[in-house]
Amino acid sequence: MAQWSGGGALARNERERSGDDVFNARRAAENKRRTRVDPLTRDHYKIGWVSALPIELAASVALLDDRHEPLPKLDGDSNAYVYGTIGGHNVVMAHLPNDLPGSGSAANVAANMFRSFKNLRFLLLVEIGGGIPRPDHDIRLGDVVVGRTMIQHELGREDSGDGLEDTGDPYMPPRDIRTTLSAIKVRAEMGQNALHGLHDQLEKRGLVNNEYLDGNRLEDHLFKEDYDHLDGTQECDKCDIAQRVQRTSRQSADPQIHYGIIASGPQVIKNAKVRDDIGNRHQALCVETEATGLIHKFPFLAICGICTYADSHNNDRWQKYAAMAAATYAIEFLRSCQSVEN
Repeated sequence: MAQWSGGGALARNERERSGDDVFNARRAAENKRRTRVDPLTRDHYKIGWVSALPIELAASVALLDDRHEPLPKLDGDSNAYVYGTIGGHNVVMAHLPNDLPGSGSAANVAANMFRSFKNLRFLLLVEIGGGIPRPDHDIRLGDVVVGRTMIQHELGREDSGDGLEDTGDPYMPPRDIRTTLSAIKVRAEMGQNALHGLHDQLEKRGLVNNEYLDGNRLEDHLFKEDYDHLDGTQECDKCDIAQRVQRTSRQSADPQIHYGIIASGPQVIKNAKVRDDIGNRHQALCVETEATGLIHKFPFLAICGICTYADSHNNDRWQKYAAMAAATYAIEFLRSCQSVEN
């Protein structure tokens, strides 16, 4: 009688019957089933992502590579978080309270986030803002302005003349952020626009809401500085189109990316003369209201999708498209950003 020889004989018989490839595949599958995957903790999250409005965060969440299960919150943390992965980075997202927008809420959300997630490297402030058209930057609705420098435009004192002497110190993001921005700009010089084919990219992901996707169906009118919007109307249907600034058509339908100064203040700007004054004093490309609460307090990068021209013709039609454009650039930024091992 043949002596029993244990699992080795069975394994050899299986290899003889099925071949080495099948045997190895089964062994690999069994090893994978037996491998324990450690659950993610708050210490695994290295990137914070803050948006001012729910629509901005919705655009961001839609672009996550993978979404994670929520984690228990620390006592005293009032933020509502979304967890996920982008370009190999573990990212935690939050937006400001619906009824409390502005710089104070942004600072509170950021403070809670840094307290709860001790290993955060920096924040991305992904938002919408008002563009400041300038001779050296053809800024249009749906474009993205990336804040290489931030300034608080409301800080100042009256000088000896008729103007305002600025007293706010400019803020620049940390070196690793600036290095990544330079890498993206190099690719742009080689013809690789981070927002190229935005509509097609998002449609492939199943994001078919036209308000987010189709900037071509939205009208982009930049009116002259001294032509105000007609009172009592939300849209510009009755505004005199002869008062528009004449601009050449762009060769590409892709949103453009602008790098420069973003001016932050406590009030939403809806006056073209005030907008241009801020632009001229600070060489700013964009105005917004959230970053003031972060400047010189947290390491961050502001990314603004342009939804208005910060004038009296302000409306909400471009908000969702601009939010998606800003989120798409932020995704490209993280995919270009060198990861740090957990």
